[in-house]
Amino acid sequence: MNGVFVPTSAEQLVEHEVVRAGFAGADAEAMVPLKDVAMRLQAPPVGLTREAQHLILAALVAAKQYEFVTSSGNRINYRSLDLQIIWDDIIGVAKPLDEAYSPERLLSWAKFITGNAGLRSIDRSEDRLLIIDSLSGWLSGWNESRVLAEFDALPDEHLNAGIWRTAANLRKSFGAMADIIDSLVKNDLSLDKCLQSIADLFSDSEAEFENKKGDLRVLREFTSGVTRRSEIATYLSLCEDTGDVALESSRQSLLETINSGQFASAGRGGPGLDAEWKSFRDAYTEYYAEQHDAVMKTAASGEGLREIVSSDEWAVFENFSSIEWLENESFPLAKSLIREMRQLYCNSNVRSSLISKPFCGCSFSLAETERLIDLPTVLKATVDCGLEVFRARFIESSQQILHSTDSDAMRTSVNTILTSIRENAEFPKLSSQDMRILKIAAQRVADLEPEPKKTTIEDEEPADGIPDHMHLWEQEVQKVENFVNTEI
Repeated sequence: MNGVFVPTSAEQLVEHEVVRAGFAGADAEAMVPLKDVAMRLQAPPVGLTREAQHLILAALVAAKQYEFVTSSGNRINYRSLDLQIIWDDIIGVAKPLDEAYSPERLLSWAKFITGNAGLRSIDRSEDRLLIIDSLSGWLSGWNESRVLAEFDALPDEHLNAGIWRTAANLRKSFGAMADIIDSLVKNDLSLDKCLQSIADLFSDSEAEFENKKGDLRVLREFTSGVTRRSEIATYLSLCEDTGDVALESSRQSLLETINSGQFASAGRGGPGLDAEWKSFRDAYTEYYAEQHDAVMKTAASGEGLREIVSSDEWAVFENFSSIEWLENESFPLAKSLIREMRQLYCNSNVRSSLISKPFCGCSFSLAETERLIDLPTVLKATVDCGLEVFRARFIESSQQILHSTDSDAMRTSVNTILTSIRENAEFPKLSSQDMRILKIAAQRVADLEPEPKKTTIEDEEPADGIPDHMHLWEQEVQKVENFVNTEI
């Protein structure tokens, strides 16, 4: 129409000049030989090719105006057009046979669909209500199953021509049946017309209905299989490398299984895939949980950490780490290790967590297992290293430290402590008083030889006075000196 393609009704199609030319002079009640129709459509002024003729004839059959007649006398009507048509086997077209369904046949379909063999008549009100309720229940179940919607949501890379055809056929059968029943529920369609339309969908064949139910199971299995394989693939991609030969071989085998079954028409790995998947996940869970628990029982248990931070060595290490000229990288590293050890605490049920995801919610990692287990050892070595640095620097700066003392009593105490440090291969244990005296003397070394300090506007003190915190510091030093002199 005006250069635009528009759909036309069955009545308009029959009255089209091309169609009228093809069936001119034919007996409306008898079969029209295909060769006669072809001869008329090929002749001027129509001049249609064989393919164009087939399109017009198929359109007439789809519009329920004609049926194809085969050489064996069988008929192909509008319900059978989804089958492969062998044109060489078609000898003619004829008007459709009377398709009116008897009440007995409709009752038979009602019993078949609802599964209620006790129905006696589609004319009895109680039976009609029962049929409508059953069909309504079927519609609810169909909508809840979302079979076609879930299939449509699958990524295209998982589909193949066979399964797509299955889905298309189900859309034209059970999908159309759902629309018909929906019209019945909305009172837009009578029960008789509803049952007749359903019978038409399945070519009035209970066997065809059962075949379509088989296709429905195939589609469900395929959709479920794709979803299952996707879940397994995601889990495997998130699994850490275990370094276990058998376990990694199992993982590779499982990946090959889900990839090889990607385009299977039923989309299944079946029980074999489920068993292989369960075997791998159980083995991975056990391996991961053992490594996880080993770390939690060592680094995260707190015993190793408490033993170190409550030791005399840690007290000395922490105390002297604040002296600027003694400062080294050991103390910041030790604090970083302690933070990491404290963050490793985990009381979750790791085996339960691994059912849905291949990792625990804590900071544990398989790749870090050995290092995490050794954290207490590394922390102890860091403390020992720092103490050795302190010992060397105290020995090296002994004279400057002694010169920083203000009294004979303090000098004597500091000298005794330094002698002990010098004569012991390891940093000696010091009392709280010894650490306080040595720390004061060591800090005065920095005061005697101050290093240039970069200041900012915020750091600058008023030029007209001494900062209050300096007075407080001198007061604390004087208290220590007084205490030492009193003891002596």
